[in-house]
Amino acid sequence: MFALAFVHESMGNKEAAEEARKDLLASFPASDYASYLSEDVQVETKAQETAYLQAESQITDNIDNAIQLFKSALALDLKGDLAAPAAYSIGYYYDQTAVIDSAVKYYQWIRENHPESDQSKQAGIRLQTLNMVLSSIAPADTLESSVQEDN
Repeated sequence: MFALAFVHESMGNKEAAEEARKDLLASFPASDYASYLSEDVQVETKAQETAYLQAESQITDNIDNAIQLFKSALALDLKGDLAAPAAYSIGYYYDQTAVIDSAVKYYQWIRENHPESDQSKQAGIRLQTLNMVLSSIAPADTLESSVQEDN
């Protein structure tokens, strides 16, 4: 209906365009399309979405605040559509800053709580890589004792 209104408008059929707009507003009053057509209709934005969008907007300029906002978004709804992307963003941040235990924690959480999400597959790949790296690194005290025994 939304596209139909614009097609009628572009073809000069103002009556049909107005009718399509009215039908859209009557059938889907709280949709994004309706809010675009009518300033009176306000689409409710969830708190999680607001926090998530704020975090995304700050990810390059203020990473510390962005991570806190991702954590807030996650805490607002652990099962929501934005929980897995928020958790992945946090895990990725820790992954890239070499805070491996925290990265693993968030990646595992995604795998356990959102196994069907797009982020779950990527989290699984990163977990495999991180676990392989961690298993190949000998604990520091083991290396020190080995060096001392050689001397």
